[in-house]
Amino acid sequence: MMLFVLQTSFVAVRRTDLHRRLGWVGAVLAGSMVIVALTAAILSGRREIAGGHEDESLAFLITPLSSMAVFLVLVTAAIRYRRRPETHKRLMLLATISILDAATARWPIAIVAASAWAYYAIADLFIVVAVVYDVVSRRRVHPAYVWGGLLIVVSQSLRDMVGQTGTWHARSPA
Repeated sequence: MMLFVLQTSFVAVRRTDLHRRLGWVGAVLAGSMVIVALTAAILSGRREIAGGHEDESLAFLITPLSSMAVFLVLVTAAIRYRRRPETHKRLMLLATISILDAATARWPIAIVAASAWAYYAIADLFIVVAVVYDVVSRRRVHPAYVWGGLLIVVSQSLRDMVGQTGTWHARSPA
């Protein structure tokens, strides 16, 4: 998050030279985050299975795996479109938003604890704010928000459904 704020600050003060140099560090950091998160998810899943929580562990494992897949797709697309600033910045924002559900799920708010979907909705509000900003400032929604936002929301919707299937439990990497 600090890197994201720093990068946007560089662009705001027209230091795109620093933004570009630090961007490659960010790309390496993003790749490292995916590797570390996937490793942690699989090791945690194995530990939970060994502790006798096989069904719950396998059902949850889809969440970090799909979250990292979406994050990786959005970051990769942002790198691909780095020469198109309007697309690049929106894809980077969406990549950041795509991993917010892990943080919002831990908020000490009653509705988050009471609902399995509330933390997704809270994270998705950031997408809504970005879309509204586009509509107000540009009179249209950028396609990156349409496709990237749909990717995030659809993946969130499918996680729990896939995590409960026998096929997922039979093929799970944990």
